[in-house]
Amino acid sequence: MEKIKLITDSTADLPDYIIEKYNIEVLPLFVIIDKNTYRDGMDIKLPELLEKMENSSEFPATAQVNPEMFMKCYKRYLDEGYKIISIHISSKMSGTYQSACVAKNMLETDDIVIIDSLNVTSGLGVMVIKAAQLIE
Repeated sequence: MEKIKLITDSTADLPDYIIEKYNIEVLPLFVIIDKNTYRDGMDIKLPELLEKMENSSEFPATAQVNPEMFMKCYKRYLDEGYKIISIHISSKMSGTYQSACVAKNMLETDDIVIIDSLNVTSGLGVMVIKAAQLIE
């Protein structure tokens, strides 16, 4: 049986117990507020972000997962013998999907399938959970 690794991004807003249960790799988008950059879900969680937003004069910005981050992640799992399913935030809302495609093309492999969810947050999360259940 083939080993399959499921990868998504932090906009799926999956709870930790789901990430752990299905061993999902979550790559963080970046949140920029008050000239500081945080990895979403890692360096900053929602309660802290909301507090910073309340106390800031500027609205936070975000930045996508870049191709280099995808390449490193994909290469690690490919080297371990995995095939990869990578499901991400809508390409209409972020360049994250495009970054994933660039990384796949640079690795020149057919062992990565990248899916544009055309969703964000709970819509993306439901798709990732369903994929995890099917892999299981």
